[in-house]
Amino acid sequence: MFKIFIGQELPHKKSREEQFEFVKKLHEKIDKPEEVEMFDRAIVSIIICLPYGCPKNKVWDVDNRAINLILNNLKGIFFEDDDYFHLSLFVCGKKSLKADTVILIDSLSNYAEVMKETMSLLDYWNPPYGFFGTFGNEGANPEPIS
Repeated sequence: MFKIFIGQELPHKKSREEQFEFVKKLHEKIDKPEEVEMFDRAIVSIIICLPYGCPKNKVWDVDNRAINLILNNLKGIFFEDDDYFHLSLFVCGKKSLKADTVILIDSLSNYAEVMKETMSLLDYWNPPYGFFGTFGNEGANPEPIS
Protein backbone atom coordinates (compact mmCIF):
# COMPACT_ATOMS: atom_id res chain seq x y z
CA MET A 1 0.00 0.00 0.00
CA PHE A 2 1.31 3.43 -0.92
CA LYS A 3 0.69 6.33 1.51
CA ILE A 4 1.26 9.81 0.21
CA PHE A 5 1.11 12.81 2.56
CA ILE A 6 0.91 16.05 0.56
CA GLY A 7 1.09 18.64 3.37
CA GLN A 8 -1.62 20.79 1.78
CA GLU A 9 -5.39 20.52 1.60
CA LEU A 10 -6.83 19.37 -1.70
CA PRO A 11 -7.63 22.64 -3.51
CA HIS A 12 -10.95 23.83 -4.88
CA LYS A 13 -11.42 22.84 -8.51
CA LYS A 14 -11.46 26.52 -9.56
CA SER A 15 -8.22 27.51 -7.81
CA ARG A 16 -5.54 27.09 -10.52
CA GLU A 17 -2.65 28.51 -8.47
CA GLU A 18 -3.33 26.15 -5.52
CA GLN A 19 -3.77 23.25 -7.95
CA PHE A 20 -0.34 23.92 -9.49
CA GLU A 21 1.30 23.89 -6.05
CA PHE A 22 -0.60 20.72 -5.08
CA VAL A 23 0.48 18.86 -8.24
CA LYS A 24 4.07 19.94 -7.68
CA LYS A 25 4.01 18.47 -4.15
CA LEU A 26 2.29 15.30 -5.38
CA HIS A 27 4.94 14.69 -8.03
CA GLU A 28 7.71 15.23 -5.50
CA LYS A 29 6.28 12.15 -3.74
CA ILE A 30 5.51 9.89 -6.73
CA ASP A 31 8.21 10.61 -9.32
CA LYS A 32 10.32 7.69 -8.13
CA PRO A 33 9.60 4.83 -10.56
CA GLU A 34 11.45 2.23 -8.48
CA GLU A 35 9.04 2.81 -5.58
CA VAL A 36 5.70 2.61 -7.40
CA GLU A 37 3.63 -0.28 -8.68
CA MET A 38 1.07 -0.37 -11.50
CA PHE A 39 -2.18 -2.06 -10.45
CA ASP A 40 -4.61 -3.68 -12.92
CA ARG A 41 -7.47 -2.51 -10.69
CA ALA A 42 -6.66 0.05 -8.01
CA ILE A 43 -8.36 1.46 -4.95
CA VAL A 44 -7.56 5.07 -4.06
CA SER A 45 -8.59 6.49 -0.70
CA ILE A 46 -8.28 10.25 -0.20
CA ILE A 47 -8.46 11.93 3.21
CA ILE A 48 -8.88 15.72 3.08
CA CYS A 49 -7.92 17.52 6.30
CA LEU A 50 -9.09 21.04 7.04
CA PRO A 51 -7.89 22.95 10.10
CA TYR A 52 -10.10 23.50 13.13
CA GLY A 53 -11.58 26.99 12.94
CA CYS A 54 -11.34 26.96 9.15
CA PRO A 55 -13.54 29.75 7.73
CA LYS A 56 -16.89 28.53 6.46
CA ASN A 57 -16.03 29.70 2.92
CA LYS A 58 -13.07 27.25 2.88
CA VAL A 59 -15.19 24.20 3.80
CA TRP A 60 -16.37 23.22 0.33
CA ASP A 61 -18.60 20.40 -0.74
CA VAL A 62 -16.64 17.26 -1.63
CA ASP A 63 -17.66 17.55 -5.29
CA ASN A 64 -16.08 21.03 -5.45
CA ARG A 65 -12.63 19.68 -4.58
CA ALA A 66 -10.20 18.96 -7.39
CA ILE A 67 -10.31 15.19 -6.89
CA ASN A 68 -9.62 14.68 -10.59
CA LEU A 69 -6.32 16.50 -9.99
CA ILE A 70 -5.13 13.54 -7.92
CA LEU A 71 -6.57 10.86 -10.19
CA ASN A 72 -5.24 12.38 -13.42
CA ASN A 73 -1.76 12.63 -11.91
CA LEU A 74 -1.77 9.06 -10.58
CA LYS A 75 -3.09 7.66 -13.88
CA GLY A 76 -0.37 5.92 -15.85
CA ILE A 77 1.76 5.55 -12.72
CA PHE A 78 -0.37 3.44 -10.35
CA PHE A 79 -3.20 2.42 -12.71
CA GLU A 80 -3.72 2.42 -16.47
CA ASP A 81 -6.79 4.64 -16.60
CA ASP A 82 -9.18 6.36 -14.18
CA ASP A 83 -12.28 4.67 -15.58
CA TYR A 84 -14.42 2.36 -13.45
CA PHE A 85 -12.71 -0.73 -14.89
CA HIS A 86 -9.36 0.30 -13.41
CA LEU A 87 -10.19 2.45 -10.39
CA SER A 88 -12.34 2.50 -7.27
CA LEU A 89 -12.39 5.65 -5.18
CA PHE A 90 -13.12 6.58 -1.57
CA VAL A 91 -13.03 10.21 -0.34
CA CYS A 92 -13.48 11.43 3.21
CA GLY A 93 -12.61 14.48 5.26
CA LYS A 94 -11.78 15.50 8.78
CA LYS A 95 -10.87 18.52 10.87
CA SER A 96 -7.31 18.71 12.16
CA LEU A 97 -4.69 21.14 13.44
CA LYS A 98 -3.36 21.88 9.95
CA ALA A 99 -4.36 21.29 6.36
CA ASP A 100 -3.25 18.10 4.62
CA THR A 101 -4.28 15.52 2.04
CA VAL A 102 -3.46 11.84 2.43
CA ILE A 103 -3.71 9.43 -0.49
CA LEU A 104 -3.69 5.66 -0.06
CA ILE A 105 -3.23 3.49 -3.17
CA ASP A 106 -3.31 -0.28 -3.51
CA SER A 107 -4.71 -3.13 -5.54
CA LEU A 108 -8.50 -3.38 -5.41
CA SER A 109 -8.02 -6.92 -4.07
CA ASN A 110 -6.65 -5.24 -0.92
CA TYR A 111 -9.75 -3.05 -0.51
CA ALA A 112 -10.38 -4.16 3.07
CA GLU A 113 -6.84 -3.27 4.15
CA VAL A 114 -7.08 0.16 2.50
CA MET A 115 -10.38 0.89 4.27
CA LYS A 116 -8.96 -0.37 7.57
CA GLU A 117 -5.93 1.93 7.17
CA THR A 118 -8.17 4.86 6.17
CA MET A 119 -10.30 4.38 9.28
CA SER A 120 -7.17 3.95 11.39
CA LEU A 121 -5.77 7.25 10.11
CA LEU A 122 -9.06 9.00 10.83
CA ASP A 123 -9.28 7.52 14.34
CA TYR A 124 -5.61 8.13 15.04
CA TRP A 125 -6.07 11.86 14.84
CA ASN A 126 -9.46 11.98 16.57
CA PRO A 127 -9.49 12.22 20.36
CA PRO A 128 -9.66 10.21 22.54
CA TYR A 129 -7.98 7.56 20.36
CA GLY A 130 -4.57 9.10 20.00
CA PHE A 131 -2.49 12.07 18.99
CA PHE A 132 -4.63 15.22 18.80
CA GLY A 133 -3.10 16.60 15.66
CA THR A 134 -2.77 16.06 11.98
CA PHE A 135 -0.65 14.33 9.39
CA GLY A 136 3.02 15.13 9.49
CA ASN A 137 3.15 16.61 13.02
CA GLU A 138 5.86 15.41 15.39
CA GLY A 139 4.76 12.29 17.19
CA ALA A 140 2.65 10.97 14.33
CA ASN A 141 3.31 7.33 13.47
CA PRO A 142 2.23 6.93 9.81
CA GLU A 143 5.14 7.19 7.40
CA PRO A 144 4.70 8.76 3.96
CA ILE A 145 6.59 7.48 0.97
CA SER A 146 9.53 9.81 0.66
